[in-house]
Amino acid sequence: MRPAFVVLAWRRVLFPEDERDVPFTVRNEDEPDGTLRAVRTFRFRCRERVMLDRMHAVEGAIVDRLGRRGGLEVRLAATVIDAGLRLRSDRLTWRLAGRRIRLPPFAGVVVDERIVDGRQRVDAVVRLRGIGTVFRYRGSFTYELRRNARTPHDAGAIVRSS
Repeated sequence: MRPAFVVLAWRRVLFPEDERDVPFTVRNEDEPDGTLRAVRTFRFRCRERVMLDRMHAVEGAIVDRLGRRGGLEVRLAATVIDAGLRLRSDRLTWRLAGRRIRLPPFAGVVVDERIVDGRQRVDAVVRLRGIGTVFRYRGSFTYELRRNARTPHDAGAIVRSS
């Protein structure tokens, strides 16, 4: 799987590193059309990795476009579970040369988020059918709201891990 994750890291989707207690920051900015853009920066001992994504609501689901050009599109169904939010993928699409290619259901993404003791906790897991868990990040963080320079009436969020 490592070669695939090296390519995905270059595209700023997922990465091959495997460490614990990795500090990270997330910068969220809302756009005028309602899209939420996120830049997640993970500071591993040997290098820094970045994940990029843009989320927006479509037909009752959340569509998350991952990577530099949003080439991997994940549709997520949201449910409330255990006083938190669960996002579970139900469709994967690859965007290539202006075309959308629906992928077979070989991978699943589950993201659980909840607030505990004033901190937001996240557990994001990617599993491949027949292989199991291939990517996971989990941790807790707090938000710091700041003005968004492009749209001064809106606030962006800076997220810091502990």
